[in-house]
Amino acid sequence: MSFKAAACALYELRTYSLRLDRMAAFLRETERLFHLRTQQSPVLGYWTSELGGLHQVVHLWPYESLSHRASVRAALASDTTWLQEYVGPVLNPAVLGQDNLLMRPLETTSVTAPTGPGVTELLQLSLTGPESEWSPPLLRVAAEVGEATPDHTLVGCFRSVIGPANSAVLLTHYPSQEALLKAAEDRRLNTAYVDLLRHVRTAHSKLLLPHKVSLIQ
Repeated sequence: MSFKAAACALYELRTYSLRLDRMAAFLRETERLFHLRTQQSPVLGYWTSELGGLHQVVHLWPYESLSHRASVRAALASDTTWLQEYVGPVLNPAVLGQDNLLMRPLETTSVTAPTGPGVTELLQLSLTGPESEWSPPLLRVAAEVGEATPDHTLVGCFRSVIGPANSAVLLTHYPSQEALLKAAEDRRLNTAYVDLLRHVRTAHSKLLLPHKVSLIQ
């Protein structure tokens, strides 16, 4: 299935913590069998965490609505091939824990699927105060990151809807790990980001590597 950003109002960020002794087999079988999942709806990102979290896979799923998500989940729950070939022997033995966050793109921003290879940074912010106070500086940061260059591409800037309240997620694609590291170090001197920090309770970033099933590489 293809990804059409204009049709997607909601994005689910899912994180699985995996057993170390099962991770290699899980990733191998996911590559072989994940078409059983994506035939129901497309996955925009599917990554493994390299830094900022260990033995994790992170997925980004676009949906048109919660009704759309519910219909996809119902179809999967009745798909015996998916359940018997993937969920039972692959997913259940490998996963130690799961977490998810339902998000919307921040107003005036869009979601992009970069076409080139690289790595992705997930920056999750826990914010203080009303959205009317932290949204403007966050939009300024997103606007600066959104000025795509050969060094980076903004995948999306999101606010939480269901999950950790008053939080935001910035996903940015870089051509290399070194480019991501440079951007992370330069960020602390960026005027827009420093202004945003006045509204940040906690910030946590992850360096994510693309799995072969991911649309974003």
